[in-house]
Amino acid sequence: DAHGLENIPKESGFMFFPNHQGLYDVLAIVDVCPHPFSVVAKNLLDMKAAVKDYFDPNSSDYDTTVLYIRLLKKLLDDSATAYRDRYELSTRRIDDINAGINFLLANRRISIALGNSEEAEEIKKKAITWKKLMESDQKHGKSN
Repeated sequence: DAHGLENIPKESGFMFFPNHQGLYDVLAIVDVCPHPFSVVAKNLLDMKAAVKDYFDPNSSDYDTTVLYIRLLKKLLDDSATAYRDRYELSTRRIDDINAGINFLLANRRISIALGNSEEAEEIKKKAITWKKLMESDQKHGKSN
């Protein structure tokens, strides 16, 4: 249950100050906040080291690294989809679809770093499709 959602301004900007700068407070906010927002959070993963650990089952950090990367990719994909849904179903705000595209492209960079070129290409195609939708909506006056 989320308490205090009525205190989130509907018209103006706002800032969240979670108790921790880790991942879990942010996940809770993402789950319940009805408005777009950005987060300043502690970087929990050194991607250069993570890529090495990801491919080395003998690494002491292997299990944690695989878990974090899978979680990160899922969060990026879920966030991209949520922003696109918000754009399509509600706001028609360009910054919403742009945020979705940016989350897709971040996820694509991880796929490239992991050497998964097929997945990276699929994500790229999705981002291009979303961008074309946005441009078409702008051209036809359907977006804000």
